[in-house]
Amino acid sequence: EIRARRSLLDLLYTSIDPATQIETLRKMGVGYVVISKLERETYGAAGCSSLEMLPHHDSTMSIAFKNDDAMLLGISH
Repeated sequence: EIRARRSLLDLLYTSIDPATQIETLRKMGVGYVVISKLERETYGAAGCSSLEMLPHHDSTMSIAFKNDDAMLLGISH
């Protein structure tokens, strides 16, 4: 279970394909996703930038919080 969840997490933050990220979020069943300096350093900027654009691709995603250092995406299921 933990390895499978970790694989989904890696896919979420490294993919640059919005459809893959949306599907991964649905599989994970999470309500929020954090995008901050830590995630950018750990997974790279490309996937994190793609995650930030998800609200433009899917109406179930919204920006719950944003400042200069971090973004919190809310996901409706």
